[in-house]
Amino acid sequence: MQNGIDKLVDGYGIHVYPNGDPKRPVSARIASLDEDMFSARRQGRKPCWVTEWGFGNPNESCPAVDGSRVKVIQDIRSAFQGFAN
Repeated sequence: MQNGIDKLVDGYGIHVYPNGDPKRPVSARIASLDEDMFSARRQGRKPCWVTEWGFGNPNESCPAVDGSRVKVIQDIRSAFQGFAN
């Protein structure tokens, strides 16, 4: 935006790869998204969409052990809900 792209685009697609710590509270996730991703949106006049998001999986076992990632995904979806509303 500081280089003038706002004049050339209709909106912005944001890619988010948040912290994957399952112990991180939803409130901290909301604050981080607001500060890191969505604060730039408030500076412009264009809409934005989260077009990609995800977490790494350090566990390479087969079959996958996804218990902690399921919690993290549920938490980040809860954090996104406030922004979507």
